[in-house]
Amino acid sequence: MTRRATTRWVRATVVVAPAATAALAMPTIVTAASSACVQPGFTNEPTSCVQVQGTSTFVQSVAGGVLIQSYHSSSGHFHVYGGGLDFTSPDALYENRSFKPNTKYGPSFPVNHQVPDGSRVCANFLEAKGGGYITHAPACVTVHT
Repeated sequence: MTRRATTRWVRATVVVAPAATAALAMPTIVTAASSACVQPGFTNEPTSCVQVQGTSTFVQSVAGGVLIQSYHSSSGHFHVYGGGLDFTSPDALYENRSFKPNTKYGPSFPVNHQVPDGSRVCANFLEAKGGGYITHAPACVTVHT
């Protein structure tokens, strides 16, 4: 069976969620643990998220995530890349049974090494739909010393 990939670009704002969610005009800087999600528009579409664990340029692990609107679900996988990293998770079902939007993360990929200073680590959610995939806009964080 052949799968067809479909790319859809979405105008996006990066959002960081260390303790509370806040919109930023500049890239997220990784300090100890950082996560970012593409700001959802006025739609029920899932949006990409990324999570980076580490200190300075030493990255312990990375994971892709998806922000799912209330009482929705989505199937697909994550592609996490940048700074010499390249990971793809298996397809899975991500469900939100809550009355508010919720972020669901896929498997955490162990890295345990330095990445170049200034590296952008990104994750895309590839939503399985209609026998193919819809690639959602990437969420990214920047790794600095």
